[in-house]
Amino acid sequence: MYADNVMYISRHNEYSDIDQELTGLRQVVVENFCDLAEDGCYQLIIPGEPGLLKSIESIIRTYFGDKINIFISRKYFLQIMRGGTDKGTALAKVAEIAGVKAEEVMAIGDSMNDEAMIRWAGIGVAMANGDEELKNIADIVTEKTNDEDGVAEIIEKYIL
Repeated sequence: MYADNVMYISRHNEYSDIDQELTGLRQVVVENFCDLAEDGCYQLIIPGEPGLLKSIESIIRTYFGDKINIFISRKYFLQIMRGGTDKGTALAKVAEIAGVKAEEVMAIGDSMNDEAMIRWAGIGVAMANGDEELKNIADIVTEKTNDEDGVAEIIEKYIL
């Protein structure tokens, strides 16, 4: 669970270490994780084996429906947030404030946590190393990965 720039975990494991490396957040092992989560949080992550997470995602989605936004990111993280909370909603708000229409926006992503943003934008771009499901949703797929400056590729090609 993320809160106040801290990653609260029930126990250390290989996935919590990967998450710490990706986010840079400090890990704190919590004795009673359920008590901490009872007060709510903005994001809950269930780490685990990719094959198992797909089944867990289906069960949780069936139980909670639209009350949550749930997706697998980084193939070994099942992310859960309050329904209506996603990058697409945030991008739409920023565009509204800036007076920009969806058709004038390009969004670039690589994981299923980017899905709503990719769908909302006039042009949705998935990275070459992105999730296959996201690539199928995107209007454009880069030829290069994140590490190969795929974002720069798209900016040079379509904006500059």
